[in-house]
Amino acid sequence: LVLVEEPAAAEVEVTTTAESCPGIEDGALSLTLSGGTGDWMVEWEGGPMDPDWTGLGAGVYAWNATDAAGCDTSGTAEVTAGQGLQAETNIVLGACDEGQSSGTVTLTLTGPSDAAVLLGGLPADDVETTEGGGVWTWFNVASGSYGWTASAGEGCVAEGNIEVELPPVMQWAGLVTQPLCEGDSGAVV
Repeated sequence: LVLVEEPAAAEVEVTTTAESCPGIEDGALSLTLSGGTGDWMVEWEGGPMDPDWTGLGAGVYAWNATDAAGCDTSGTAEVTAGQGLQAETNIVLGACDEGQSSGTVTLTLTGPSDAAVLLGGLPADDVETTEGGGVWTWFNVASGSYGWTASAGEGCVAEGNIEVELPPVMQWAGLVTQPLCEGDSGAVV
């Protein structure tokens, strides 16, 4: 009696990494194969003969894998386009003293984690960033228009403009009426 065992069916796990920003081509695909007989050889259509493929733009990529016994399996994997950098601003107005620089500007970015921000016209020593990036806060900001540019990697850029308008100096006018008689305390302001 001869017992012939079938090899385990091929199992494929596909890991995908989206582009960080549309058109940047920093996406990746990775295949992990198990089952079958022996080692697997992977070939991507138009790409490497390797389970891992990096530097990819958004799109669908076909692959074929063959085990040591010549059995094969194939499929497709998709790299999605990244959302790019998205920004939200918050402006907190400060004191009302003329000529004071007392506003606070916060810029929050979502998207690639390696973003850097430049807010035009503001000194670099008046900025705080959160641990790991993503939130930039400038203090002692005067009224004005400030252009900002955020960039991550090569070609992933977002731009905008922040308008800071501090409240006007509080002014008041009053009329003072003196007491009519000595010793009266009826002054009115």
